[in-house]
Amino acid sequence: MIELFAPKICFAKELKSSWSMNLSGDQNKIPIKQVGQTPCLHFEHTTGEWCTGLIPLTKGWEQTDLTSHENLTFHYYGDPAKSCKVNFRDEKENNSPVVNVSKKTPIDDAVCEITIPLEHFVDKTRRKKKYDPTVAKFIQFTGGADDNFYISELKIT
Repeated sequence: MIELFAPKICFAKELKSSWSMNLSGDQNKIPIKQVGQTPCLHFEHTTGEWCTGLIPLTKGWEQTDLTSHENLTFHYYGDPAKSCKVNFRDEKENNSPVVNVSKKTPIDDAVCEITIPLEHFVDKTRRKKKYDPTVAKFIQFTGGADDNFYISELKIT
């Protein structure tokens, strides 16, 4: 299992090993907020038509082979979030297919546990430049204008 963000207690205001654009916060890092007793990555859109945050699969941003893993799991809360999407990127910055998280939530305005099989991120096209899960480097969450969502318990199992 790879635990990307699943602290029991967190006093940090941002995820130091991350990168973001058009999110609240001031240092191009993904902000961390407490929701009840749970530390969460907070994706609150600020400017532009979209927002995004990258989380490395290792603290040193090294490549990782995901082929022995089966699922991406996390807790998700949208307030509102109509276009939250997730994908992986490899060492050559090729993107995996995108999965729309907002369409996988069974209930609006509630914390949902999301499980996405990693096979949904496998590129089955015949493109020359396609995502390679044997050299994955980071996971990317993207939202649209006015999106506001929280991610916690982020793991690859």
